[in-house]
Formats: sequence, C-alpha cells, structure tokens
Amino acid sequence: QVALGGKLDQIHAQPLPVTGTVQALGADVVGGTQAVLRVGTVDVIVTERRKPFHYLDDFRRMGVEPRAYKIVVVKIGYLVPDLQQAAPLALLALSPGVVNQAIDTCPFVRCGVRSIRSTRTCSGKRHSKAKQGRT
Repeated sequence: QVALGGKLDQIHAQPLPVTGTVQALGADVVGGTQAVLRVGTVDVIVTERRKPFHYLDDFRRMGVEPRAYKIVVVKIGYLVPDLQQAAPLALLALSPGVVNQAIDTCPFVRCGVRSIRSTRTCSGKRHSKAKQGRT
C-alpha cells in the first residue's frame, strides 16, 4: 500500500491510499525513481519528484503505450501537441490546488500585480476595464 498525491496542497486534497502491484520501475533525472502501479484495472505512473508527461515517449520509457488504452489521464495544465495528436478526444478539467488555472476562482491573496485581462483586484472589487498596474 502507498499514499499517492496530496503532498503540495493539503487544503484541497489529501493523499490517497492505494494498494497495487508494481508493473515496471524506471528513473530519470527529472522525475527520479518512477513506477507503473496496477491498482485494480488502472495503471498509474508514479514519480518520486514532480514530472509532467508531455510526450508519448515519456510513457513508452516506462513500458506504457498510451494508444493501447481507452482512457489516458495526464496531470498537466495543457495538452501538448504530441499528446493531442494521439487523443481522439481531449478534455481539460480545472481543479483547485497549488496550480489553479481557474484564475477567476482564486482568492487573490497577497498579489501585487493584477493581470491585464483580470477584472478583479486583490480586494475583490470588479472593474469594467482591466488595467495593468500595482494594487
């Protein structure tokens, strides 16, 4: 049994305990030690350090052929061209946490500069036009 995830942001997520069998082991300079775990009918690639899997070859180095699966889930903020070409359908799920890309839901705590496109300042007040500058 191993606990997966929930280490960077324990407000929005907790580690998930899973029981599985190791299908493959590997390592690289970015991700450190890596393993493919089979948890029930799901194969999960686990890395020692944060590492995005941007390319099909990232999976293949671990003995996983992404095109052989009906569903492949990657935890990255966008689908890079290599993965996009392999996916017949691509969906993006925005979720809260350390890297929250749903900017309009961020509480704007301790921010010094607002985005040119933002319509909300750190105080939460809305403006009809976004302006670049310090708040």
